[in-house]
Amino acid sequence: MAKPGRKWRRALEWSLLVPALAGAIYLRACVLMSGCVVSRSMEPTLHVDDYFLIDRLAYKHRLPAPGDIVAFHTLDRKQVWVKRAVAGPGDTVELRAGVLYRNGRVVREPHIRQRLRLSFPLTQVPQDEVFVLGDNRDNSDDSRNWGPLHHDYMIGRAFFIYWPRARTGRLH
Repeated sequence: MAKPGRKWRRALEWSLLVPALAGAIYLRACVLMSGCVVSRSMEPTLHVDDYFLIDRLAYKHRLPAPGDIVAFHTLDRKQVWVKRAVAGPGDTVELRAGVLYRNGRVVREPHIRQRLRLSFPLTQVPQDEVFVLGDNRDNSDDSRNWGPLHHDYMIGRAFFIYWPRARTGRLH
């Protein structure tokens, strides 16, 4: 027969474990998600095998702001991709000889290291959508190929690299 002190200790352990487990499940399902980079489309911001966190609440009641790194489901909903939002609803966007223009003004993009002389025609972004581009414009499947990203596909904002340790930090 177990001692009375042991029963209380076991009951206390369970009373702490159950809420902790429930909290972890809630965080994973509703607040945070982890991702891993599998392509070079966001270099130099994200590298292959970088692990990062996604804030799943970021776009519940708003759309991404230009500059946000957006995690989203692919159109077939089989994969999660990340790209940078460059224009929102009502904005016009175009690439001229590798330079990004939003609403007719040049967009400063310090995260772009290599500017190819690519062009993309003037496009207006519809309501509930954002135009997303990879930071590695030469190696990115993005809104230039499949159009603006609709809110329904957005998972959240990628905001923090947690692995590898040498690259740990906030995403900008």
